[in-house]
Amino acid sequence: MKFLFSATFLLFLSTAVFGQAALDFLPRTILEAHTSLLQSEWVTDSIYCYKKDNSSNDLVYDFRVYNERLNDLGRVLVEVTQRHQNDQWINYQRQNNSYNSKGDLISNTIQFYDPEGGGWINAQKADFSYNINGFLTKLEHFNFTDNTWERNYRNQYVYFNNVDPDEFTQQVFEGGFWRNKFKVYYSFDGAGKITSSFFTTWDNNQNDWVNNNRTFETYDQQERPIQVKREIWNLTELSWNNSSRTNWIYNPSTGDPRIINENWIVQDSAWVAANDVQIFYDNNELETERIERNYDNGIYTNFFRSNKKYDEFENLNRVDNELYINGLWDLISYCEYFYTNNTSSTVPEIDQTKALCKITNPINASTVISCSLLNENVRLRIMNAEGKIVYDQQKSGQFSINKSFPNGSYFFTFSKGNKLIETRKMIWKN
Repeated sequence: MKFLFSATFLLFLSTAVFGQAALDFLPRTILEAHTSLLQSEWVTDSIYCYKKDNSSNDLVYDFRVYNERLNDLGRVLVEVTQRHQNDQWINYQRQNNSYNSKGDLISNTIQFYDPEGGGWINAQKADFSYNINGFLTKLEHFNFTDNTWERNYRNQYVYFNNVDPDEFTQQVFEGGFWRNKFKVYYSFDGAGKITSSFFTTWDNNQNDWVNNNRTFETYDQQERPIQVKREIWNLTELSWNNSSRTNWIYNPSTGDPRIINENWIVQDSAWVAANDVQIFYDNNELETERIERNYDNGIYTNFFRSNKKYDEFENLNRVDNELYINGLWDLISYCEYFYTNNTSSTVPEIDQTKALCKITNPINASTVISCSLLNENVRLRIMNAEGKIVYDQQKSGQFSINKSFPNGSYFFTFSKGNKLIETRKMIWKN
């Protein structure tokens, strides 16, 4: 099913901000927003991102994110983010994660690098708890202050039958006590779809929950969203007033959605468009393009576009981000994604002009790489993260490395003659 609500993108700019639905407060969405881990079969090994330099107008390295260590279940234990400055990679942020026996994230610690002290400094931490069905029941957030962890806020989730979110409460830690901040209540239809969300805030004077805003969600017969309407509570009139709404319109041929965001104009008593988003998918229901447009004086004008490419395993391979400037799309940034756990129950078709090289992650000195290209010689080069060639051999059949390298990420390039055939990102683990 196409996921329309909470797709997460690595962008270098803030795009148009749409009205916030109560769906944003669902436990799974909050958990995903708290960490960049992908809880799936595939493990993202590293992300290299580029942005346009304002002075040279060239696309240059901006930052990279890579996995420093994985556990036996393939979950990320340590993730490092580095900035590219003065032609070198500089440490910026590190995430340390721990998991329970089921592979659920139970602790996520964020550290920032101190260039003067030359070490990592604790900054924030989040601890997670789950119910018997593996759904998040509590998230407790801490800040590192005066060399100790201090409570900041916590989210608590209640489920109907331990499955569907029934209510969500956030509290802040002030003066040595937990104090209520806001609470969200959910209602569902027979198919398990959210039909309404009721958002309240805590009033210290009344010592009670008071109305704030609410949403109503509707779906078509295919259980696709068709509208989310938001209302705010008017404290003066003690009534609910229109605020904003989002409408989904689907292409009858492809099913691709157009999402229109509108605001309620009180003085006109009318809905007025603010912006829209058009999303396009391929035959495998993978998002390939997203276009955001602003609405002004009856006209939609292009603003932002992202294009996505995938590898043969349907892993996200690259995201291009563009701004619409002077009538043309201008590439302002892009990110490339590399993976380690590329295994599949079905073997993809291999173009016979390419080298078929059987190799799995992680690798070590005893790894044997079997390559074939119509019995012709294939050249294997191994480069470390700094681009230095540490292995170079040409032969047909099998490669037996029989060398030991430091643990880390390496690039394996396969070529025939002067033609590059394939490049793979590999993890060396002794």
